[in-house]
Amino acid sequence: MIKYICITGFILSMAGCATAPEPTLVVLDNKEKDVYINRVEQVISDAGAGIQAVLEVTPKDSIAYAVLEAQGVRLGGIKPPTIPKLAEQRAIIANKDVKSAEKDKVEAQKIDEETTLLWERVATLDGELAIANAAKELAIEEKARAVKERILFMITSVGLLIATIGVMVVAFTTKKIGGSVLIVSGLLAVSCAWIFDSQWFHWIAGIGIGFIVADIVFIVIKKTIDFLRTKRTGQNENDGQTQ
Repeated sequence: MIKYICITGFILSMAGCATAPEPTLVVLDNKEKDVYINRVEQVISDAGAGIQAVLEVTPKDSIAYAVLEAQGVRLGGIKPPTIPKLAEQRAIIANKDVKSAEKDKVEAQKIDEETTLLWERVATLDGELAIANAAKELAIEEKARAVKERILFMITSVGLLIATIGVMVVAFTTKKIGGSVLIVSGLLAVSCAWIFDSQWFHWIAGIGIGFIVADIVFIVIKKTIDFLRTKRTGQNENDGQTQ
């Protein structure tokens, strides 16, 4: 009896080790995306400065003013124009500085090329990170599968051991009921453990372990009752002989 209890306790402790917390999935960030967003916000702010400078010299009762005002509000909602850039655009318009306007146009074209290349890097890195994160997720799923298989093996082994003991009890002793209970409990533990692909796996594994523990408790209680019954019968016989 003590041997069975020790073996079961060892196996259950190993099951506890197998169910240690799984590593947390760390999702890698795309730093290039932050760079792209910052760059786009800067471009929007500069464009808003140009619209605001043109808006100030446009008649308020014109359609052009209404259209420019709406676009300025949109861009300002993302990032308002900076004071230095607004002052620069106002000076270009006030001084009718064609050379500065052409230079600003060239810079705008460069920015367009720059942001296009930056977005290509963002998209490429997004793809690489998606593959890396998927690989990490797959590794965690495989680890969880390995843990389930270890628990399955341990519960199955103990369940079969108990069922085998029950068969031997039925075959070689007169305690048919007790042996039958051991057989049924052992087989129930095994059958519960084998449904390890279910979303209720943790409950099922817990029930399987519960059956194993219940078997041990049943054996201990039955042996205790038999011992006390034998002891009481012996005392009664001694009392009858004394009288």
